[in-house]
Amino acid sequence: MKEARRDEVVQRFTERDYEPRLPLAFHDQAPDPASLDSPEAAMAAVTSAMARGDFDAWLMLWETKSRAYMLEHMARSGLNPAQFLVAWRQSYGGQRFEARRRIDVDGYVIVYAGRVGRGDDAIDAKQPTALAKQADGSWAMTHDLRNNPAFFYDSGAHEATVVDVDP
Repeated sequence: MKEARRDEVVQRFTERDYEPRLPLAFHDQAPDPASLDSPEAAMAAVTSAMARGDFDAWLMLWETKSRAYMLEHMARSGLNPAQFLVAWRQSYGGQRFEARRRIDVDGYVIVYAGRVGRGDDAIDAKQPTALAKQADGSWAMTHDLRNNPAFFYDSGAHEATVVDVDP
């Protein structure tokens, strides 16, 4: 068990590497979000949507309130779907992904995935995806952890102190 601290917020979490790395299934078409019964299934849908360049499918993989937050953020920031598609096409077009690391945080799972054949230093391997279990048992991306010290703790995006603690 580890503990991340940032400002006055403390978050306990468990972390593990996928050993061996877990290949994420590639979906030629968007699966029904209600069928995503594990964090890994949700990550496979997310990475597939990006690799296919399917913004609408990707957007539907966010939980409802996080989808609204994302759309508001895009409007405030002047972002549009075409910008996502250009970036995804350049970086992820036709790529396959693997789950590399998982962090469990009180009701949430954070998954780090990377492109197969790319090292841990690749930008995608350092970008966590926070997932929340929905009332129907499916998993969806969430923005709930955007200020949580366990989220991004080692990517350099936020400063957090992490220590090992007894369970």
